[in-house]
Amino acid sequence: MSNARIETFEIKRCAKVLEEIRKLRYQVYFKELQIDLPGVDHQRETLPDSLDVPAIHIAARIDSDLVGAVRLNLNTVPKGLESTLRTAGLPRPFVYCSRLYVLEEFRGKGIMQDLAAACFQQFYERGAAVAICHCYPHLSKLYQRMGFRSYGSPFVVPKLEHLGAQTPFRCLFSKRQIAA
Repeated sequence: MSNARIETFEIKRCAKVLEEIRKLRYQVYFKELQIDLPGVDHQRETLPDSLDVPAIHIAARIDSDLVGAVRLNLNTVPKGLESTLRTAGLPRPFVYCSRLYVLEEFRGKGIMQDLAAACFQQFYERGAAVAICHCYPHLSKLYQRMGFRSYGSPFVVPKLEHLGAQTPFRCLFSKRQIAA
């Protein structure tokens, strides 16, 4: 456990926080990791995308500063990844986890685990039996520690070929596992 305050909200009710999240995402993905993703707004220094608004967002704050976040979408994955992530046969509701990040200076302090615990609480509250995500191979051990297991073959995200292959992950669970 970290000393971060964890907040869960839906963007349609908290538009101001969406801008904060998009600025933090820009800072982590573009400035820190030097990953130039589609949709980046260099003028406003934000990184929006189409899955933000229908999502549930979980944010970590130290004092009043946003230091990490994760996004959860119910029964929705990015267009073009449905077959790659094999969503057709998944029980409903399923949760798609994406945009999980923590500022570099706060990594290794338990914030990622706090965000993961909040995710699992959301899975439970929404009655989901499975969560799916994908990550770069160097992050696989982190996702395994959070309970995810790889499935399928690594794949390249359309229009992001320059970033290399990603590994698909699933986390299957029962309500008993989450409540424990």
